[in-house]
Amino acid sequence: MSGEGELAGHEQRLERLLHELGGILFRRERLLDRERRTRNRVRMEQITEEARHPFAQLDRETLVRELERELGYQRLREQELQERLQLARLRSRKQDEILQEISRHLPPGRESPLLEDLHARTRRREELLANLPERPPFPQETTRRLEELEDHQKHLDDLLYRLAERHLLALHHGQTPDEGH
Repeated sequence: MSGEGELAGHEQRLERLLHELGGILFRRERLLDRERRTRNRVRMEQITEEARHPFAQLDRETLVRELERELGYQRLREQELQERLQLARLRSRKQDEILQEISRHLPPGRESPLLEDLHARTRRREELLANLPERPPFPQETTRRLEELEDHQKHLDDLLYRLAERHLLALHHGQTPDEGH
């Protein structure tokens, strides 16, 4: 493949990877929105139940209904947490693919401070991922750790998009990638 054809293929791969990362981020936002709606629905059900029977004594039937509702909500919450974990892992793989694609097309010895920062943040992300269990035994603790990971991934995404933008601009201006940055 010619140098120009190789660069065109590289640009297409990079654009595809960035598009896929955007799709993952979209799925994550939809999941978070669904979680918010679920929490609101559950809270409204609790308020409605309390309003219907404000001073009712808790009989066995009421307790059973309340426990069943709480267990159902807990199962749904665990399922949503599992989906968030899967998306975080998928997001990490896509971030790595983007970083590898850009790195393959940089001249040797042309590491920028931005790229070095990305590599350091990627190592930290891997540490955060390693601290997340496959099956979360403690949902609150897992949620806290997952939020920390997702916050870190957001910063990593920002840096990746900035690096990709600089890289693509350099390609379009006929410079070697990362030249002058």
